[in-house]
Amino acid sequence: MSTLTLRRPPPPVIPKADARRLARDWLTTTHPELFNPACPVPLQVGIKRHLARQRPTGITQAGLNRALAAWVDALPYHRAVAAGGPRYGLDGPAGAVTDPERAHALATLTDRGAAP
Repeated sequence: MSTLTLRRPPPPVIPKADARRLARDWLTTTHPELFNPACPVPLQVGIKRHLARQRPTGITQAGLNRALAAWVDALPYHRAVAAGGPRYGLDGPAGAVTDPERAHALATLTDRGAAP
């Protein structure tokens, strides 16, 4: 007697760019106070872990990682870190930008030929 084994179909493969776009859209609509392209703020160190716990089913972890990496690598974000001040997490202020972090952001801006 043979046994029929039912297997789940594999999840659909989402192209990397689409996964990043979906995650970015989720971030900007779910947390506009943190992910506002017009007014970026320094993010809490380790915020990825907190966001991963809230991540809805349609957002892949890889897409979230890519969206966050692109966000914190953007010039406006580096300008926000270079300005110093508080870092923000899901529950409000969460630490402060350190002097070495400010220096790194300023060096990145300089290397890219951007004004702070």
